[in-house]
Amino acid sequence: MTTDRGIGLGNRILSEGIRVAKDRLKAGRIAIEAQSYAREFYEKFGFSQVSEEYLEDGIPHIQMILE
Repeated sequence: MTTDRGIGLGNRILSEGIRVAKDRLKAGRIAIEAQSYAREFYEKFGFSQVSEEYLEDGIPHIQMILE
């Protein structure tokens, strides 16, 4: 089995999700629960951390908002 990591697929998926939420669902604000290690990835898209780190299923998470 091969993986195609590092080809920008995550960026494309998140960009499309944000577009659909804004255009089709008229979302003015998008809230997510992100794994803490991915904070910088989401920040590139304009998300801001709005909570302290917490554990969910033993994995560190944070809440993030895109206004």
